[in-house]
Amino acid sequence: RPHPAQLAAALRRGAAQLRPGPAGIPARVWRSWPAVASGAAGAVLTLFALWRGTDLAAQPAILAAAVAAGAVCFALVPGLAAVGAAIGACLLLGRSAPAAAGLVGVLALALLITGRRSPRLLVLPAAAPALFAIGLGPLYAVLAGVVPGVRRRLWTAVAGVAAVVGWELLAGADGLFFGSSPIPSGAQALVGVQAPLTAARELYRPLGADPRALLGGALLAAAAMAVPLLLRSRAGWPRAALAVVWAGALWALVAILADGSQRAIETLLPSCILIGLWAARPWRVLARRDEEGPAAAARGPAG
Repeated sequence: RPHPAQLAAALRRGAAQLRPGPAGIPARVWRSWPAVASGAAGAVLTLFALWRGTDLAAQPAILAAAVAAGAVCFALVPGLAAVGAAIGACLLLGRSAPAAAGLVGVLALALLITGRRSPRLLVLPAAAPALFAIGLGPLYAVLAGVVPGVRRRLWTAVAGVAAVVGWELLAGADGLFFGSSPIPSGAQALVGVQAPLTAARELYRPLGADPRALLGGALLAAAAMAVPLLLRSRAGWPRAALAVVWAGALWALVAILADGSQRAIETLLPSCILIGLWAARPWRVLARRDEEGPAAAARGPAG
């Protein structure tokens, strides 16, 4: 006879496998979404790497085949695919900046080792630099915050922060995280540099000039760890109100780190609007009313 706690855990797992997903999505389809998401992210990463680092843009058939192979690998063997992606990135960067490629390899190795128990999450930190590049950086806090498990959530948040720091120091940016100090392209400055210590000092220079940028990364990770409070609240407008409080606290702290509140508003406003809509989900209320309307009419006044 199983222990009551073990029996309860087995029943919960079985119920989760049978429970349909949102909007009536079949359970089998809903359970496969991590693989689909990992494969889609792998396809995007493969396309970006080959488009920027090779001449395959002139050969669409080969490019499409490579992107499809990347999607399949990230969907089926995400850990092995992440190792291959890290090696490929280091090789592409090493053609012009060997020392910078070595530092990227060390960072990638640290992320692969610490995240080896959750291989499908290895590709998620790559979304952080992409979101910051299009002005929606705070949305990564929500993506990391919905990851189940405190350890995996913390790893996802910290890994995203590390990915943003590494990418923006190498590619350059208007400001690291929520800062306003421009960062030159470290990859261009390190062309031909082979000494790792020289490359490390060159990349650390923007952080030494504006150390508040690291506080912005810590703030992003803390915001991600607070997202479960939103998920545990009542769905609908109560959750939207709590999301406003969450966004307001984030805005206040960013305003302190940034040079002025205008910078904080420009950085956070688009993301906060999307987060508020995600928390309120007014379309679900409208859909429920549409579903209940015909039933209520059929019941009549006596119903």
